[in-house]
Amino acid sequence: MGKRGPKPGTGGRPKQTIDKKFSNKAALMKGDKAELNTICLVDNKTALSIYNNTIEWLKGLNCYEDVPNHLIEEYALCKARWLECELEIQRSGLTAEHPTTKKPTKSFYTEISMNYLKQADIAYNAIVEIIRLKSPLSAAVKDIDPMENLLNETKV
Repeated sequence: MGKRGPKPGTGGRPKQTIDKKFSNKAALMKGDKAELNTICLVDNKTALSIYNNTIEWLKGLNCYEDVPNHLIEEYALCKARWLECELEIQRSGLTAEHPTTKKPTKSFYTEISMNYLKQADIAYNAIVEIIRLKSPLSAAVKDIDPMENLLNETKV
């Protein structure tokens, strides 16, 4: 029979940096928002700005504690990545050169941009839905989506 398992004395697998950061299980169980910031969010200034603006907006509506932090982070990251793709599209244009045929094709940044915008929209709609369900300020919640206000108006 062959040898099974790791050799003695080799030690366990090294922990990943994210596992080291989130090894505090009590903070995760409490939902401490300061402990749950992702590394990507801290490194990206645009995402951090969007994240802080979203938190200030939620605090203004008194709904900050009701919205899970991962939704805010997901919205901020997707929106920042969408903005980066849009800047690249402005720089390089909507068309690109095919690598083998050298014919013009659609830039792959456009597809990536649409995907990030869709993900950001889904996260935003989830945040707004939580606000609508739990907000004590019903008048402030109605002003969140102006398009929905236009569609719900009755014609006289």
